[in-house]
This record gives sequence, C-alpha cells and structure tokens, in this order.
Amino acid sequence: MFKNNKQEIRTNYELALLEKAQKMIPQVPPLPWRQQTVLSASGVIAAGWDSKENIILISSNSGYSINHSMTGERILRDRDTDRTENNIIDRGLKFIIPESAEEIEIFGIEAGDGVHLTIPRLDGWIKCGFAPSGNQFMVIGSGGAVVYAK
Repeated sequence: MFKNNKQEIRTNYELALLEKAQKMIPQVPPLPWRQQTVLSASGVIAAGWDSKENIILISSNSGYSINHSMTGERILRDRDTDRTENNIIDRGLKFIIPESAEEIEIFGIEAGDGVHLTIPRLDGWIKCGFAPSGNQFMVIGSGGAVVYAK
C-alpha cells in the first residue's frame, strides 16, 4: 500500500526549525512548576483528570488507564477498546469512567478541548491542559504524558 518513498516532503525552513528544536537542551520549568511524572503509553488520543485529580489516558488502540498524578503509579488499566469508545460522549468532549460512572472533561487530538493549549510540532502533535485545581499541568502526545505540578 505505502511505497518506501524517501523523498523529503518538508520545506527547508521546516527542516531547519526541526534541526534547531532537536538540538535544544531540556530546561527546568520556571518556578513554581516542577516536573512531577512521566507516563509512557502508546497511541494516546485524549486525557483528563478525575475528581481526585488522577490522570486518565485514553489510547486509540488499547483502552484507557487511570494513573496517580503525583507518582505515575497505574491505578487501573482497562484494555477494552469498545467499552472505552462507548464511554467517550458529548461529541468527544467528555468521558465516563466505567468503573465509577464519573463523567470527566477530556482533551486531545481526537477528543474535546477542555482547558488546553495546542502546540504544533513538525514531528507530531502535542496538547496541554490544566487540572481542575490549576495545580497540575499535563502535556500529552501520542507516546504518553508529562505532568508538571506546583
């Protein structure tokens, strides 16, 4: 179906910008923020917080997980993709956690927008959102999430 076409499709400007970005050295976030945890997960399309501010990551091909936002510890993993998809409601703006029936707002590439920022990148998409308390900030991409806290 796909041919192994090695022809570059990005412009010279995009390639120069990508090269510059790849040479950047990660920095410590500005005060009062600090990096809290990194959550690895493949195929992430959306995320949100429950009422306890645990993180919900929704994957395109493997269900969803609930993780403790401060430690990253996995609290629950549900691999049922049909049940996950059936619980994304309100035109993709919300998700009902099947185990608790709690309805949460979500944001992501294929989900609602909630309170977030979209940061375009040359090598993929990134979306960012704040926890309801405003004390945590999450950056999600297709490979998982990075959580910052005050």
